[in-house]
Amino acid sequence: MRRIQILQFTPGGVGSSALLEGAFDCVAEAGNPQLKVRVADVRIDQAQYEKSICDSTLELIRAWRREPALAPEGLIVTDDIAMRAVALALVQSGFGVEKVLPIVCQASEGIEHHYGVPVARYEYQLGEAARTLINLLSLRMRDKPLPKLPVMISGILR
Repeated sequence: MRRIQILQFTPGGVGSSALLEGAFDCVAEAGNPQLKVRVADVRIDQAQYEKSICDSTLELIRAWRREPALAPEGLIVTDDIAMRAVALALVQSGFGVEKVLPIVCQASEGIEHHYGVPVARYEYQLGEAARTLINLLSLRMRDKPLPKLPVMISGILR
């Protein structure tokens, strides 16, 4: 069984059901019964965003060490700023460092962060996202028909 952990950090633990649906749809499309995806929607303190994420990740790592069957063989982090704190926790704990843990994070194109661990980034253009959102809002405010939702904003994996 291959295990992938998706880490999503939200103030107050208000998660995105779209993320869950997308993750499970992806596994179904891959048709791989040996793939197990877990989503951790971790409640964080917005006032201390990165510290809260680092502490929460360290708690997850302790749980993975107690129960190795739960430990992921790959991580998806849904935010590039959160990835900095996740990476700090990985380096501090040594988890995934001795045997490189494959990690992918969602990121804004052109904004670089040093993570201290190898991270593949799925980058999207903020300008394209803003144009798309403004267009949708404009259509809605003028009572015009909306395009079929969801509207996809393309990205590139680096």
